[in-house]
Amino acid sequence: VRRDRGGGFALWTLNMETGKSTPLTAELGDSLESPGWAPDSRTVVYSQLSGNSYDIWKVDRQLKQSRKMTSLPGDARMPNWQPANR
Repeated sequence: VRRDRGGGFALWTLNMETGKSTPLTAELGDSLESPGWAPDSRTVVYSQLSGNSYDIWKVDRQLKQSRKMTSLPGDARMPNWQPANR
């Protein structure tokens, strides 16, 4: 999570070998929490304030497209990947 002076929070990736950072999302406002990588290493989930409550969002690292995953009354925070039931 990165926040530039005077701006909102955004998700960025950092290449540990080259030190190059790349934005994963545009600025998402003043509240962005708990990002986590999916097991596929392509998707990141995070919590974001939407109106008066938090929702869970996901973003595809390659396509850089975000999608809202929850629309519940109250807050949805701290997403965590779980193995699928088989």
